[in-house]
Amino acid sequence: AVVAPAVARDDAAEGEASPGPASAADETRAVGTEAAEVPQSESPADGDAAAAPTVSARCLGAPGAVVGWWYAGTSSPGVQGATIRLVGSVNVRDDYPREENQYSMRSTVLCWLSAGTQQRLSGAPVDIGRGQWWVPVAGGDL
Repeated sequence: AVVAPAVARDDAAEGEASPGPASAADETRAVGTEAAEVPQSESPADGDAAAAPTVSARCLGAPGAVVGWWYAGTSSPGVQGATIRLVGSVNVRDDYPREENQYSMRSTVLCWLSAGTQQRLSGAPVDIGRGQWWVPVAGGDL
């Protein structure tokens, strides 16, 4: 089974659950790979974890415009305005699962973010109502 990104605070003890941040001010969180199972299509590209952080060029959009969404797992990676660091690679899709698309997790992969990428959460992560969090990527976030 493929494991999707989950949230862990940089200062959390190993194996300790991490609560959400109290505020976005100077908060940096790491998004890891220890949470929920997701379809094989959510799997990161082979070999990304050892490489320097890279961002697919298509993830870089106009400032403030939402480029796409990535699956964060069963907890929110942070609050709007926080900065997070990806521990594993993620695919950025053109839409997140919602009623209007019959909760499909198969929308088009637009681009990807590799391990080590830092993202400012200019938009709030979305809980789609089943304990699954999706994070918007907007131009200027990376």
